[in-house]
Amino acid sequence: MLFSFTDQNRNKTGKTGLKRDQPDVVSNSLTKANAAAEIARLEALCEARTKELNYTRIQLKAGVSAFDGMAVLVRYLTEQVSRFYAITSKYPY
Repeated sequence: MLFSFTDQNRNKTGKTGLKRDQPDVVSNSLTKANAAAEIARLEALCEARTKELNYTRIQLKAGVSAFDGMAVLVRYLTEQVSRFYAITSKYPY
């Protein structure tokens, strides 16, 4: 066959018999002390992110309230100016 050759480097294994793209589980495993330190670090990170999220939520509520206030003010002023313009156009100086 013309296209029967295979890529010889595709399934090459190292000295351990594992494929090279697989991680070495034994050398990457955590000891109990390292695992406890990693858990503590991740807990602290989660707490920090939760505080940031809560602060952002408070800022968002304040921003929404400010936006609503401005919308009410613009609506009120628009109606007042519209009424004022109707009166002044009816009775010019």
